Amino acid sequence: MPRKIGNVTNELKVFDPQTGETVSLFYRKPSNKEKASWQAKAVKMFNTGGSRKTRFEVMGFEEKMEIGLTLLVGIQEGYFIRGEMPVSSTPGAKGYCTDWKEIIAEEAGELIVSMADHVFGGARIADEDEDQKGGTEQTKNSQEGSIDISALKE
Repeated sequence: MPRKIGNVTNELKVFDPQTGETVSLFYRKPSNKEKASWQAKAVKMFNTGGSRKTRFEVMGFEEKMEIGLTLLVGIQEGYFIRGEMPVSSTPGAKGYCTDWKEIIAEEAGELIVSMADHVFGGARIADEDEDQKGGTEQTKNSQEGSIDISALKE
């Protein structure tokens, strides 16, 4: 699939652990300045006092969600429901809420964080097993918002 450039809206299917289904989130492409800012905030390193110990601090949930909200431009129609009414991000649609971002942040913040982690995850060198058209199963899963934590286990 070709990479779209310019002012485009991207779609990411994220696995929702609350429902066991995937939901589409729509986001704008971050600027290079936003990418650099994310990288600077992702892991902070501090020297503690006069000692030679170094302390690392990883960006937290709230900060990731706040940055993710700046990129989020829409949600899948009909997926989120409040009471009996759908929550829509599309002006003029049934269930449109001017505060739809705040509603999603409060009720499904983990989806926004997953989107932000994916968007700012950065490029990497392709594995030998990956082809140019579809990638490995792990890559396809990560594009849908799943996270493989097996590499993090010792």
